[in-house]
Amino acid sequence: MANQELTTANNEELKNFLSTLIESKKLPTHIKTVEDAFTIAQMGKELGFPTMQAFHYIIPIQGKLSLSAKATGALLRKGGVKFYTKEDGVYVYKDGSTSAIRKDMDENPIDRRTTIVFIRDGVEENCTFTWQDATGQGLNTKDNWKRMPK
Repeated sequence: MANQELTTANNEELKNFLSTLIESKKLPTHIKTVEDAFTIAQMGKELGFPTMQAFHYIIPIQGKLSLSAKATGALLRKGGVKFYTKEDGVYVYKDGSTSAIRKDMDENPIDRRTTIVFIRDGVEENCTFTWQDATGQGLNTKDNWKRMPK
């Protein structure tokens, strides 16, 4: 019985804490209810993020909780993975050249490409994503992709 009372007291304390945070209007706007806050805090806890960090790192995308780019980077670093951006939205031309090395800019580009290199234990992996990849997945119709195509 004492354990059950302790759990109930802890739940009430947690609800009050989360309500106070929401009412403070200092949390991201996607956190509107105690249930939203609890779910994000729990996911953050499972991933090793402190509660307040989880509120800013875990975001809803199309109704599902997702990790922000900062959260993904934090988890990679925590796992010993180093990474850097090799190409950032460079234009690609028919002959395979890019805007970074192209001298003649009369021709229109056929694509745009970003490449990130991941390194762990001396092993490197190049990951490339293009505008054509985004189009093929239907991502280029989303607001973020329209506002920030690079």
